[in-house]
Amino acid sequence: MAPLPAETLEEAVRGFLANIDPETGYLSDS
Repeated sequence: MAPLPAETLEEAVRGFLANIDPETGYLSDS
């Protein structure tokens, strides 16, 4: 598996964090 570019990784992390519900700390279903 080729390493991802830093920009792609950063976008993936941002997208992942955006799905976390701040109240529960878990991924939100919405």
